[in-house]
Parts: sequence; structure tokens; C-alpha cells
Amino acid sequence: MAAMRASPAMLVLALLACGRGGDAGDDKPRAAASKPTSAPAAAAARPPAAPAASAPAADQGKGRPCADFAACRDACVARRAGACVRMNEQAAKRDADRAESEKTASRMCDAGHPEACHVRHVQLQSDRKRSLQALTRACDLGYGQACLSLAGRSRDQARADELRRRGLFLLDRFCQHDDPYACTALGDAARDPGDGEDPDPARARWHFEKGCNLGDGDGCYALVQQLAGSLPEREVALLDRACELGEPRACASVGDHYATGDHVTQNIQHAAEAWQSACDSGADQAYHACDSLADALSDGRLPRDADRAAALRKRGEDLAGQFEGD
Repeated sequence: MAAMRASPAMLVLALLACGRGGDAGDDKPRAAASKPTSAPAAAAARPPAAPAASAPAADQGKGRPCADFAACRDACVARRAGACVRMNEQAAKRDADRAESEKTASRMCDAGHPEACHVRHVQLQSDRKRSLQALTRACDLGYGQACLSLAGRSRDQARADELRRRGLFLLDRFCQHDDPYACTALGDAARDPGDGEDPDPARARWHFEKGCNLGDGDGCYALVQQLAGSLPEREVALLDRACELGEPRACASVGDHYATGDHVTQNIQHAAEAWQSACDSGADQAYHACDSLADALSDGRLPRDADRAAALRKRGEDLAGQFEGD
């Protein structure tokens, strides 16, 4: 495939088309395009002749992410940042929602929504050719994460380098404009750089912190991993926030902390709510939360409920089998 090289005009149009950062339901205007980044000195690589990006006049700003499949589907159609990804995550709970998620992502990708094309790439994993086509379209439309993914797949080093520069440039611009998901993606790139590059933990932590502060649960969870036990009380608080923002791994983990009182005031009811959220998500590692909640309903820490505990154990077994079979 020929190397992609966007003209200045095309790149600006792509950025305008997909630069809708912020969580669903947000009303706060985005920062101006001239706002400088205060990231560590090791700045993201950028194409040498790339033009300055223009930010939308206003956007949804900060707020809670969509809470259920229907809300996420509607937010995806409205092109709110992160909504199509969350829609696809929510769809894992029901087959009917999964089919609707695929239909919506396909329609929105055809309409030129880059995040929806990236979601289609995920949904089409069993069809390598179509999945790669969707990933390429997402990058062409200006989705930085897709460009980085393509760079990692390319056997042509020159093309891989170009894709990586483009991806980092796009992510850096959107992070400067307070897109939480772009900030978290930059943190991922700094933590796990390409071949021949050294990780930059300080830069990764800075971007995870910004992504978390702007409302991305993945950023909060990644920041906990980056802290690695150095600030345990803060890490529990970050896990709590990540869980509130819909990060199921954080819900499973913070539930354990509240159940035992590890670096937080013990609260079995709060633990139960977190475990339930993780179990309901159907995400990887969620089966542990299903089992933990079932144990609490069986051993008297919560009002005993044998039927509910049995149902939770069954769901845990089903989820464990699903992910062990992947």
C-alpha cells in the first residue's frame, strides 16, 4: 500500500472533522488551539511541515461518560469523543446490542466518523482484510490511535515512521485541546514506544494524569499502574474514580480494597456496588468480581442471597470460559 501523505489542507479538514473531544453530555467549551502544552520536554514527534491544527469553536467539554448502551449509541451518532468505543464495550452484555453496535459503527464509519471506523476495525477482527481497511480509513480520517496501530503493523520502516509521526501529531493536537482519550493514548505511546525507542515514564504519567483529570477512566487506571504502589491511598482514590468513569478493571480492584479496608475505610456496600459494575460489564477479569460478590452474599458480609450468589457464580464461570477460550 502506498504511504499516506496528507496535504496541509486535507489534514486541517480531517482534524476539524474528528476533533470533538470530551465525554458524553459535556457542555464546557474546549480550550483554544493556541493553548500551549505543558508536557515534559520530550515532546511527541511531529511531521516537520505539519500545519497548526484549528480547534472547533466549542465542544462538549468535560462530564460523565454515557452510562448505558442506548445513551452511548446516541452519543456515537452525535460524534462525541469516546462514545463509539464505549458503545461497543456496552454492547458486550447483550447479543441484540452487539448487532446494533456493529450496524451503528458501520453506518457512522461510512459517514466519515474516524472513531467509528476504529471501532469497526475491532469488530471485524475475524476478517483480517476488512479490519485493516477500517483501521486505515480511521487513520486517513485523522484518528491518531489508528495511525499508531498501523505503524506497528507495517513492515516498511519508512512508512511505519511516517504513520507514527502522523499519529503522535494528531494525538498531541487533540490532547492540547483537552481531548481526554488522546491524552491517554499519548501516555500509552510514551509508556510502550515503538522498536528502538526508550519508554518515557515521566511523559506517560503526565499524559495519564491529564486524561484522568479530563474524565477518561482508562487514563486513571493507567496512572495507577504507573504509580505502582508508591502512593497507595491515592491509587485507591484513582481506582474509585476510574470505576465511576466506567473502567471495569478498576471496579473489580477497588471493590477488593473496600471489602478489606486496604488503604481505605472498609465499606462492604461500596465494594458490592463496584463488584457488580465489573461483573455486569462482561469485560476481561470481570469474572473475579462476580465471584467476589457471590462470596460476600454467601458468607454473611452482605445479606445472604443464595439464588443471587448462584447466578453470579454462573456468570463468572461463563465469562472465565469466554476469555480463556480467546
